[in-house]
Amino acid sequence: RRTTKPPRSSADRSAEAKRRRKSDLSDDSRTRFLEAADRVFVTEGYKGATIRAITKKANASLATLSRHWPDKQELFAEVFARHFDPIHRQQSALLDEVESAAEEIGQDPSVLAVLKAFYGPAIGNSDTQSQSLQRAVYCRALVEPSSEARRIVAELIGDVRGRVIRLLRRALPMLSEEEFFLAINMVMGV
Repeated sequence: RRTTKPPRSSADRSAEAKRRRKSDLSDDSRTRFLEAADRVFVTEGYKGATIRAITKKANASLATLSRHWPDKQELFAEVFARHFDPIHRQQSALLDEVESAAEEIGQDPSVLAVLKAFYGPAIGNSDTQSQSLQRAVYCRALVEPSSEARRIVAELIGDVRGRVIRLLRRALPMLSEEEFFLAINMVMGV
């Protein structure tokens, strides 16, 4: 038995249109805040990227920002993730290629191949302004001294960094554990 929906009133249609507009405005303000946070972070660092500076750059209110993120850490977790995720996808794909190539010839991966796969996506040539900003946020976040920012970054980079360390260990079997530890600290600042 088929049921039909009753015709919607003009008030229902108007309310739905208003919800859609509000959602579109919400998405727009969210994007403005993220882009403002990017720019302020790149120039001022985490400590200088105050909520007030971000709201001013976004030309929006503190109350609007608070509707999207409860605090600065939540905002920057999203800011960093949106830049780290594409770079990590590229790194993972390149590391897959390095592992496959090494397996095909029955050898461990080369140090140079692993390092190129890891650093290339993060510091290589930027084809677009968006990629340039992505790399600027990524690199600035990696060297950021703020303990809050470092905690956010540690969660984001753990998997890729761990994979690189495992591959480098395979590539450098001749090093003792102590020598390897020192080499990793020199190369990656772990």
